[in-house]
Amino acid sequence: MDQTFEALPRSFSAHCPDGVTAPLFYDVHAHDQLKPRQEQDWYAGARGCIVIGDNVYEDYVQKLRGYGVKGLIHLWTSEEPVLHYETVSPVWGTAEPENGKTYPDFPVVGLRSCDRESILPFADAWSLQPYRDGAQRTAVWMCASSDPCSRAGR
Repeated sequence: MDQTFEALPRSFSAHCPDGVTAPLFYDVHAHDQLKPRQEQDWYAGARGCIVIGDNVYEDYVQKLRGYGVKGLIHLWTSEEPVLHYETVSPVWGTAEPENGKTYPDFPVVGLRSCDRESILPFADAWSLQPYRDGAQRTAVWMCASSDPCSRAGR
């Protein structure tokens, strides 16, 4: 079943004009301070996935980068029915070349809080557990465009 959500890209996230397809991983620990081994075990399941989470702080994005995720869908936490602009880098002004190391190498988009109930069912029960080889997961295709996304040539 295809479903489309209106989203805004986060400033300084990766530009992926052809989109990204990957399984979903719902990060219920997005704001938690896990012990190092617990964190490693948990985020091993995020490798190669598009993460759904409600944390977009720079240190969280850098942590996801280190665990090899393919994308981040940021769920806004407050109830305003609007899309919010946000950045995923400590840079809040003009970017300089030396800031490049702080930019994620994956796309990050933001959804409204009201989209939470519609998107979370796509993150099946496997994504709530550390990764297990052979798990069936829902694939998501992320793209940024003013036109509806074309899936040709994925």
